[in-house]
Amino acid sequence: MMDALVPYAWKAFVLEERSQAPSGLPYRFVFNGFLPLGLALVALALFSRLTRCTTLLAGFPRATSHATGEDD
Repeated sequence: MMDALVPYAWKAFVLEERSQAPSGLPYRFVFNGFLPLGLALVALALFSRLTRCTTLLAGFPRATSHATGEDD
């Protein structure tokens, strides 16, 4: 997806894409630029969730008696 969205946003920026309606959006290329950014943030959130689930399933980090606040 990123390999298609980045050139799409760049082309819209270079051509200064605008809305065809007279009272439409003057800088439509700005919204096209947020598409790859949004996709990158979703990928980052997916990676974060994957690492959290993996560490939970692997049982890492393990709790120690000092970390839990128990007295020896």
